[in-house]
Amino acid sequence: MKRLIFQHISGNTKKTYMYNRGADTVKRYAANIDVDYVLRQQSYFTGWHPVWEIFEIVLNKEFDQYDQILYLDADVFAKNTKLNLFDIYKNFSACKRYPGQLFNESKKRQHYGNMYNNFFNSGIVFFNRDNIEQFRSMDPKKYMNRYKSLNPGRDQLALNRMASDAYDPTGKNYYTVIDNAHAGGVHEKDRYKELQPPLMHFAGHYLTQIKTEKNINKYWSEYFDITI
Repeated sequence: MKRLIFQHISGNTKKTYMYNRGADTVKRYAANIDVDYVLRQQSYFTGWHPVWEIFEIVLNKEFDQYDQILYLDADVFAKNTKLNLFDIYKNFSACKRYPGQLFNESKKRQHYGNMYNNFFNSGIVFFNRDNIEQFRSMDPKKYMNRYKSLNPGRDQLALNRMASDAYDPTGKNYYTVIDNAHAGGVHEKDRYKELQPPLMHFAGHYLTQIKTEKNINKYWSEYFDITI
């Protein structure tokens, strides 16, 4: 079985330190669990915002050789561990939305519809061959175009909608929730300091203030009692 961890880095040069250090930890994790690692630094979707690069996994047939693919945002860090999450998350899986992620909630509810209470964050997502083929057959560009004007969260909304349409239009069971012990958002410090998950996401535009060299190292060592 072939497995891949995929990341894309481009855009905000103010966060170059965070992106490079995060990629270093993810590359190390891929080596620890003996899976391939691809770091893409050029856009697959010319003229589109970098947030849409997750859809390359679905559309680029270069990846058809893989049975499972883990997509990680550029602001995800990985512990130095050999716990193989691919063995645990074999279906389409993601982290349930982080607290506070859906601001302007009354306005957004009309767009999220039935997905509202089950919305996932697209920064850490497991794909398998079956759901990649399913999504490809659904014309992902249609979903991208439908939601490209909504920001923040446009990429997440498009992927949530596509997964919901594919697996459960009621919006209740359209993905497997990644356990908090395995991945989470960095702002939930107290919870994750105890759980020590292998993957940690420095997620959210409202967390820009912690995405500096000084704070990346500070928070990382706080949560995991280790240095990057």
